[in-house]
Amino acid sequence: MFQRDWPILIITPSSLKYSWRDELLTWVEHLRTEQIQVFTKSTEEFDDKACIYIMSYVLATKLSAFIDRKKFCFCIADEAHYMKSRDSQRSKYLVPVLMKIKRVLLLSGTPILARPNEIYNLLRILRPDIFYTFKEFGLRYCSPRESYFGVDWTGSSNMRELHLMLEKGLMIRRLKSEVLLELPAKRRQRIIVPCDQHCLKKIAVMLKKVKNWDENTMTKPSSLSTGETKQRIDENGNVVEVVNEEFDKMADATDLINDEDLESMDDKYSHLLTAY
Repeated sequence: MFQRDWPILIITPSSLKYSWRDELLTWVEHLRTEQIQVFTKSTEEFDDKACIYIMSYVLATKLSAFIDRKKFCFCIADEAHYMKSRDSQRSKYLVPVLMKIKRVLLLSGTPILARPNEIYNLLRILRPDIFYTFKEFGLRYCSPRESYFGVDWTGSSNMRELHLMLEKGLMIRRLKSEVLLELPAKRRQRIIVPCDQHCLKKIAVMLKKVKNWDENTMTKPSSLSTGETKQRIDENGNVVEVVNEEFDKMADATDLINDEDLESMDDKYSHLLTAY
């Protein structure tokens, strides 16, 4: 494909680097192993004998200046939604470089149109001559509105127009049912993961405390919800309003977050409490 524009730069998640190499050797008949260079660290030099260079997004970000000087004419970015954020360091370094490349393929199996603003970076890479400012794109497709923190660009507008523009001029969509005919039907299986019994006992104790706390707050009205208060005189003679004992019990229940058992627990279990 477009061999006149080789060498090719392939940017992919780190876990897929060698999968790309293996698939290229399988499907491209004339390709040899020494013609593919897989980068494993940022200090590696570009091998002049290679015609395909594969690196992760992390390394591509670090080597963005070298990539720019290399003057690639063909780039493939796998899992391109990695660059959807306009504020990430990855996008700030890679998007300006990829914009200059003659041919770019952006691959993604993950839906990215939850918000139109998430696709702007990818459109800018493909057609910088059309999508050259986010403000112009946002005013048309993101339904901006003023908020306490500034302009909110997470809305959507003119979605039919955006969809037609993508479908007719920029995007090729393939459904799983069309390209993975040999893939078996989806199966769901429950897998029980073994865990240390000592930690399980600690988790059970804390979950029981949380459950009791939830039951108490649901069945007994507190002064916080009813507005009932009582007064007392402090040391300086000032009148101080305090909530009733029921709210105090709720406050005491929150002490389980500072429980010594929790401090001795491994961090990987602490999310069970924060989830409640």
